[in-house]
Amino acid sequence: MYGPDPSGRSAGTLEDLQRIMDRHRVEIACVHFQQAARMDPRRGNDEVLKQIRDNPRFRPVAALDPRHIESGAFEVDRCAKAGVRLFRLFPELHGYPWSSMALMEVWEALARSNVALIVPQGGAGFLSEFLAATHDYPFAKLLIGCQYWIYTEYLAGLRQYPETCLMAVAANYTGFYETLVEEVGAHRLCFGTNAPMYYVGASLMVLQHAQISEQDRAQILGGTLLRLLGENL
Repeated sequence: MYGPDPSGRSAGTLEDLQRIMDRHRVEIACVHFQQAARMDPRRGNDEVLKQIRDNPRFRPVAALDPRHIESGAFEVDRCAKAGVRLFRLFPELHGYPWSSMALMEVWEALARSNVALIVPQGGAGFLSEFLAATHDYPFAKLLIGCQYWIYTEYLAGLRQYPETCLMAVAANYTGFYETLVEEVGAHRLCFGTNAPMYYVGASLMVLQHAQISEQDRAQILGGTLLRLLGENL
């Protein structure tokens, strides 16, 4: 995430993100423009596509807002044609439930374009409601999660729905990766940061010291996400 929000506060620039990436030896990052989530998805998505066009280290994440006809299913189709492979919804900002009928066309568009959807963290039951709502739509779901108090809900969702993967953001407790690798496999996990809002080093250290194989660690650090992007490790 980068760019200013409507209040004028900034989540930094692409240059700021690249400095963080250099510091932690991160080669590729997926980014969305903050204004795309908080103001105008279409204009914001066009902005991120333009700004990263000549930078091979960034991949675009397109924001969606199904409350508006032009930024729901139509935006999935438009951005997928432009090469976008990752999309994100913001129910925490836009205030709609997973049961909203406006989302059905979004699910159909995601499945039709064979792209992946990033799903934000929520409270107890949030993930279960999302997976129930999208059960009949075969697109990849990338769940953001690490909160200990709903860890078992995420684990149950991963077990039951094989098209789901987990993006671990700010995972900072021991045993997190070991349990998930044993239960669902490293190919269902990827490392996330939410930089620059969160510090990268602490959660990266947890993964670096996890008692898993180097092959599994490499899969989590990049292999899973590259597969969703249609690229090779």
